Amino acid sequence: MRVICAGVDPAGVYLAARLKADDPTRDVQIIDTGNQNTAAQNTAAPPHIMQHPLKPGWRLADAHLERAISAACRAVHGVRIRTAQTDVATNEQAYAFIGAGALNDLLRERARAAGCRFVAGP
Repeated sequence: MRVICAGVDPAGVYLAARLKADDPTRDVQIIDTGNQNTAAQNTAAPPHIMQHPLKPGWRLADAHLERAISAACRAVHGVRIRTAQTDVATNEQAYAFIGAGALNDLLRERARAAGCRFVAGP
């Protein structure tokens, strides 16, 4: 079976890696549209929130990838959000963040290790 995932967003790359890991005989291709969003290329993208007080703990079917992502996360206790209209802060609440580029790097590495192929898109 041939599977093509269009784009390199985290969900698509993770899906491709899982499909290939579940059936190594699948031909899984990821169409790289050129918006790689890797850590080296994108330091301005907002981080992904992986844990916060209202969100239950996350789990991935791929335990190896889950450990790698957890290790790359940065923990903070409390956040402050400032806009033109408001200034809100929390204290002593656990949050974990990972940069968008760092997350994509880990996902791409896992997809390649599973045998997925990245092909240039239009």
